[in-house]
Amino acid sequence: MTARHIRLAIISATGVIALAGVVLGAEGIASATVTQQVASRAPAGTRIRPAGPVLLGLMSGTLPVEAQLDVEALATLTKADRVELGDVVEITTTRTSKLGTLPVTVGLQPTVTDHELTWTVVSASAAGIEIPAARVARLAPPRVKGLPCVSVTGVAIEPTHLVVTGDISLRPDGSPSCHG
Repeated sequence: MTARHIRLAIISATGVIALAGVVLGAEGIASATVTQQVASRAPAGTRIRPAGPVLLGLMSGTLPVEAQLDVEALATLTKADRVELGDVVEITTTRTSKLGTLPVTVGLQPTVTDHELTWTVVSASAAGIEIPAARVARLAPPRVKGLPCVSVTGVAIEPTHLVVTGDISLRPDGSPSCHG
C-alpha cells in the first residue's frame, strides 16, 4: 500500500467516524426534544421513552413509544383516591350514599380498544361487600384518550407501573401531531 492509499484510508475512516458522531449526536438531541414535548402532555408519574430510533421516526412521521404510568399517574387518569397494582388495577374512591360515605373499590383490567387505553370492570366492592361487576360497570373510568397523543397498541400491568406501548405521529419539527 502506498502512502497515498494510507492517507486516503485515514481520511475515509475519519469521515465515517465523524458522520457516525453527527448521527448519534442528532439522535440524542432529537430523542430528548421529542421525549420532552410528549412528556409535557402526560400526567405526573408518567415516564415516556422512544421505543425506536427517533431520527427514523421523524423521517417516517411515526415514533414507537413506551409509557410507564405509576400509581400517581393512574390515580390522575382514573380519578381515584388510591390505586394498587396486582393482577388488575385496583382503584378506590369514596362515594356518598344514603348510608353515608363508603369506600368503593373497583378492579379494572386495562385493554386496548380502537387505539385507546380502556378499562373493563372485573370486580367491585362497597365497604368490603362484594358487588357484581356488571352492576358497577358505569364506575369504570372513560377511555384514556390522547395518552398523550399515543395511538395505543399494547398494555401490561407490571408490579410498580402500567406499561403502555404505541405510536406517536410526529410533525417534521418533532412535535406530536395531536390535540392533547
